[in-house]
Amino acid sequence: MTGISHPLSGMAPAGEFEGHVAPTEVDDVVARHRLVPPPTGQPANVVLHVDEAPVTPARVLLALADWASPREDEQALRMLRGAAGSDS
Repeated sequence: MTGISHPLSGMAPAGEFEGHVAPTEVDDVVARHRLVPPPTGQPANVVLHVDEAPVTPARVLLALADWASPREDEQALRMLRGAAGSDS
């Protein structure tokens, strides 16, 4: 998990999931969870990043910022402030 779905993000995703999947596991994950592309013009409620990299706090922060929406941007700022040891 990463971004809005990772516990480090401090977010409670509402019907959305974001995570990382190894290339060798993509087909199994898609089949097991019966994932299908969203209807044309609709946003996906599941975002899978296909890679082998481990999930770190920095990756969670970057994934939040990648959403480019006010809620996720604010949480990314909170994480940065927390990492810097500041509440301001």
